[in-house]
Amino acid sequence: MWAGTDDNVKISLSGPLGGVTRDTGLIKLDGKGDDHERGDLCRYVLPAMNLEKLETCTVVKDGRDDWNLETIKVTHKNNEYMFYFHEVIKGNKPVLRMANVKPEPIAPPVAPPKSRNQSTTSTGSLRKMEDLYNGFVWTGNKLGAGTDARVSCWLEDVNKKNCGAPFIFRQKEGKILQKGSMNEITFRGDREKLNLADLKTMTIWHDGQGFLADWVLERICLTDCKTGKKFDFVFCEEYKFDKIKKNNRYFTIANDFDIYNITVKTTDKLYSGTDNDIYITLSGEKDGKKKNTGEFLLDKSGRNDFERNQVDDFRIPATSLDIIEEIKVHKKKASTQLSHDDWHLEWIKIEREDMPAITFHHKDWVKKDPIFLK
Repeated sequence: MWAGTDDNVKISLSGPLGGVTRDTGLIKLDGKGDDHERGDLCRYVLPAMNLEKLETCTVVKDGRDDWNLETIKVTHKNNEYMFYFHEVIKGNKPVLRMANVKPEPIAPPVAPPKSRNQSTTSTGSLRKMEDLYNGFVWTGNKLGAGTDARVSCWLEDVNKKNCGAPFIFRQKEGKILQKGSMNEITFRGDREKLNLADLKTMTIWHDGQGFLADWVLERICLTDCKTGKKFDFVFCEEYKFDKIKKNNRYFTIANDFDIYNITVKTTDKLYSGTDNDIYITLSGEKDGKKKNTGEFLLDKSGRNDFERNQVDDFRIPATSLDIIEEIKVHKKKASTQLSHDDWHLEWIKIEREDMPAITFHHKDWVKKDPIFLK
């Protein structure tokens, strides 16, 4: 009962393309009728990036109408890929599944030993252990991004009080901290003893164990189980995600950065493409004050970007904005180029977690001088 949903549903598929793992970006599943109702079998024919094969499927919806999803089957290049969810998709929490991997049978519940939920103080009294923070950790979607190491996490609140001993999470049976994965995590402890206020900073490090220890960490999002407040920690420097190396500590501030999924469409006009570098700046508001991200380069390694009639996508960590009001686009010739190469831009789309997509249209030439899109 109540298995269906009226929320907008989107999926993202990932897989190899030209030796690099790519993803399709979010694709809306929207037919002509009332989709995703109880007992419905919905079919769609959708254009998307032509991946060599499919490895993962991520589902996300945009509201609070919970949805009991069983499976998604995707036919691509005459191959069928099954994604087994068998889960209630809640709120706007993204859920990821691997292709053709059936869920393991659920064992009967077993009462946990007291030592799991209780610890003994020096006076012999029992201290209750409980969930303090629930959240998700995103690992980069590139070759070698995952890690086998034991990861330590140190939290500090706005009053500079810290968590004492670090929280630990590690890979278990190959299911977390892998390339392109988004995994659920829980931090447990004694709330009465810890009693942190709103979180301010997070520090991450690992012990370097395992065959591939270095870890491309994108973000960790935590929700305080008591207050419901959310804290988003994006690990980046100079518009690139941090690569967590052995015994080095990486620090970030809650809600200071965001991840922008940027899609750029070049028109189909003759000579519309460019080999020049494209830089953009996002401007808007943060906490009621005018702010911008600073200027950053749009470039994907191993790809010839901004060619005629091409759609290019980028995933950029940058300063968080509550509202995006304007984009500055600046085309610059590289030091090795002799002249400016004009570019005919059609549109730029900006997408973020938990925020509606914004598209800025141009359909005109971008020359030497920067342009501003609103």
